[in-house]
Amino acid sequence: MSKLSQIIAYTFNRNLFLRNQPLSWKLFIYSAVLIIVPMIIVGVISYERSSAVLEEQAKLHNLQAIEQVETHIEYYMRDFEVSILKILNHPDMQRFLRMRTAEEVEQSSIRGEIQDLIRAETYSRPDISYITVILDNVRIIDSIGVRGRYPAVQLKDEYWYSSVPFNGLPLLISRSIQWDNRKEPVISVVRRIQSPRTLLSVGMLIIDVNFRRLQEVSAKFNDGARYFYILDSNGHYVYHPDIEKIGQRTEKPGLNIILSQKVGAFVSGSHNPEFLTYSYSPNLGWTFVTSIPYYELRSEAGRIGEIIICL
Repeated sequence: MSKLSQIIAYTFNRNLFLRNQPLSWKLFIYSAVLIIVPMIIVGVISYERSSAVLEEQAKLHNLQAIEQVETHIEYYMRDFEVSILKILNHPDMQRFLRMRTAEEVEQSSIRGEIQDLIRAETYSRPDISYITVILDNVRIIDSIGVRGRYPAVQLKDEYWYSSVPFNGLPLLISRSIQWDNRKEPVISVVRRIQSPRTLLSVGMLIIDVNFRRLQEVSAKFNDGARYFYILDSNGHYVYHPDIEKIGQRTEKPGLNIILSQKVGAFVSGSHNPEFLTYSYSPNLGWTFVTSIPYYELRSEAGRIGEIIICL
């Protein structure tokens, strides 16, 4: 062993074992080490454990809140199935669905009768904004009679149109209708309609529902940085506190996790991370999501860490 190595070893042993130091100083240092090291270990374990418990509590609390909103909206949207059946089973509608050309529609008085039918159903509920009946390649009839500013061709170009089921089940989608000087967000209850003769799909029935009820239900969950939103099966916003985002596809990280799993919670993103809790509703085809800034969730555990450091 070289002389330098001997010097280093000697210095290390002297400092490590406190040789040539008073006994009182040795007792003080050793006692401090015996106290501080276990405290650090206990502190780290307590901090991590408290963080996990707080996250689990936040998850359970948010899932309970989501379940309440989900149940309320399911019952609310189910009521519109009654309106759909009333329209489709009406004798005038059955006669209209048997027509094959626009000339046949114009030669009869059916257009005015269908418009009266859907207009009466629109006025029967304050939360219905518009009702539209599309008979493919034949005619489009709207409850307000001015759908020309938003033609059927534009409806057919929207992302959701081709995904409407052919089995007669309704599809719930969210979109914004652009009028002359305003943009109106609506939830559309969309259902394909079948010909009474062939039972093949011949058109579409669209009931546009305003956001008033959904905003009332969701308002209590939107508090500053904490907020609530709904996604459809394609990741588009059905509801968001910022109405400009309604109908747009979300760009938040973790979308694949939310859409592939039925229920859960995770921390999303590395920059300004969010604690997301989500639950899928098979009856609506929507995923309900709550978002909490992760720093708020960790702040309670941070207080525990501060107490341990002070001790």
